[in-house]
Amino acid sequence: MKNFKAYIWLTCRADMDPVEWREKFVDAKEHGLFGVFLSKSASPEIINEAKKAGLETHTWLMVMARPDVYRETDHDDWFMVNRNGISCAEDPPYVDYYRWLCPNHPEVLPFLRDQITKLASTTHADGIHFDYIRYPDVILPKALQPKYNLVQNNEMPEFDYCYCEYCQTKFKELTGKNILEIKHPEKDRDWREFRLNSITKIVDELTDIVRLSDKKVTAAVFPTPENSRSWVRQDWTRWKLDAVYPMLYHGFYEEKIEWIGDAITIGLDETRCKIPIFAGIFLHDMTPKDFTGTIEIVKSKHGAGISIFNWNDMRPEYWKILKEQFI
Repeated sequence: MKNFKAYIWLTCRADMDPVEWREKFVDAKEHGLFGVFLSKSASPEIINEAKKAGLETHTWLMVMARPDVYRETDHDDWFMVNRNGISCAEDPPYVDYYRWLCPNHPEVLPFLRDQITKLASTTHADGIHFDYIRYPDVILPKALQPKYNLVQNNEMPEFDYCYCEYCQTKFKELTGKNILEIKHPEKDRDWREFRLNSITKIVDELTDIVRLSDKKVTAAVFPTPENSRSWVRQDWTRWKLDAVYPMLYHGFYEEKIEWIGDAITIGLDETRCKIPIFAGIFLHDMTPKDFTGTIEIVKSKHGAGISIFNWNDMRPEYWKILKEQFI
């Protein structure tokens, strides 16, 4: 399959040696890798070395989860508030970096517009890759819940966002409803749609900006359209991107690799095959046999390719399989 492609995520450091990575990128290309997602900290030299090796390059950045904004600014009021009235700037859910910007705060979208405008106009990369462009997980994948001593059979208030004054006001203006007076907000269709639209508006605005620089726009998203909508308020079937990369980390969901193929089928059905879907795979949960099997499954289900998380887990046997499958 000539158009079946392999990508990989690479977290970069500012001190990465371009000469060292020149050889790594050339070797990766010779093993069948088509493109690489380089984190926002990648230097222009690293991006250029990847491009010289013949790899498609995308700058990867966190959009709504922004611990950097929390650390570097005094804008604590920009962050989401849970149903208990607690800001994730003060008390983030699950992990310390889970500090999420509210899509309805009037200063957040202009901030993101400005940031993406600067990035798109200055990066040498071929595209911009959106990650964490969603709400926090109101329900974690099954295998991760014990890590936090949780059993999430329903939407718990401490993980349900955002109930800040701006979200409350905007929702009431649109629907006439006071969200705090609704006994079961998780069952309210208008509230669900309001939050889905809030993220979609951000995606649409930022996508338009990136396209002005003639770059591709892609995103890492949750596995299937419905669990994405339900768990992280992310309706990626409506986004006008060049491709999506669902994080089909089967181990997180206590599933076998065949589940990855099922998720690809569901995504293609819901999007009517209008957008390429690449299977995001978590290599740490895969044996070499699983890796080979997953690639074959994704091919058989008409996925556009795979995206591997992450470069650091690629041992020689995985590079060998990649070459066998993609060269």
